[in-house]
Amino acid sequence: MNNTQLLVSKVEMSQSNIRLDRVSALLFPQYSRTKIKNFIINCQVKVNNQYIINPKKKMKGGEIIEITINEKNYNIKFKKTDLNIIYEDQDLFIINKPSGLVVHPGCKNKNHTLLNIILSHYPDLKYLKRSGIVHRLDKNTTGLMIIAKTYVAQNLLCKALKKRKIKREYRAIVHGNIIYHGTINAPIARDKYFKTRMKISIDGKLATTHYQVIKNFAQYTYIKLYLETGRTHQIRVHMAHIQHPIVGDTKYIDQKKIHYYNPLLNINRHALHARKITFIHPIKNIFMQLKINIPEDMRILIKNLIKLNKK
Repeated sequence: MNNTQLLVSKVEMSQSNIRLDRVSALLFPQYSRTKIKNFIINCQVKVNNQYIINPKKKMKGGEIIEITINEKNYNIKFKKTDLNIIYEDQDLFIINKPSGLVVHPGCKNKNHTLLNIILSHYPDLKYLKRSGIVHRLDKNTTGLMIIAKTYVAQNLLCKALKKRKIKREYRAIVHGNIIYHGTINAPIARDKYFKTRMKISIDGKLATTHYQVIKNFAQYTYIKLYLETGRTHQIRVHMAHIQHPIVGDTKYIDQKKIHYYNPLLNINRHALHARKITFIHPIKNIFMQLKINIPEDMRILIKNLIKLNKK
């Protein structure tokens, strides 16, 4: 049975400049602040009739907050194998994220996300920020991600990430022939008109991507990439910016400039994979380096490009 309940309340003017999760916990005391936070990130909270998924959003006072409680949302079961864990200890675990898996819940996908799977098997991680997730990957990007299991481990890993001490190597197949290694320094901001897209903008946040050529094919290049920053869609936006968009990335390929369809390019996502991650273990203080091979769809794509080369 789907038992749905709607809670509605108004933010007092005296509650201005207070976070949404704190205000909501005051307005709906029957739920803990942690539970309220889960409602927010699961896209069950509206402020002035707009969904808000950021618990830290500050209130101005006078807003109408609505919370939709649907108990069915909390009964979904996942297999632990869905996490595809390649390393685990008492402080953290590292997964190989598959294509098609969204990391955080959103309005269009509240329940079938990496965060939901994590909480299904590690329920205590609900007390950690983002349930222990240290960094994210796009829905259709595959590869390595770190998830912390304790507050101390997550805090230290996030600090290391901010100081660029966690090194990430990606692999991608892009359009066009790249001859030389290079670096892209171009600030990235959200597109005002297309909210799901990012763009190069002088008003954006600093973003730096390094790339190296692994192999050239006819009209395509297999490359290795390193991030200094971790902006949303960074690699995809940067490669499109230098006219070498990632194969399969329909969001950032300019179809007027690049005829991207080729039956040999049989891949239904952007060909991007987080292959290697290196860092100092936050608790054991030992050097960690993990690698995961590119997935089958990218291996097939490379084989097809080799065939294309021979024609």
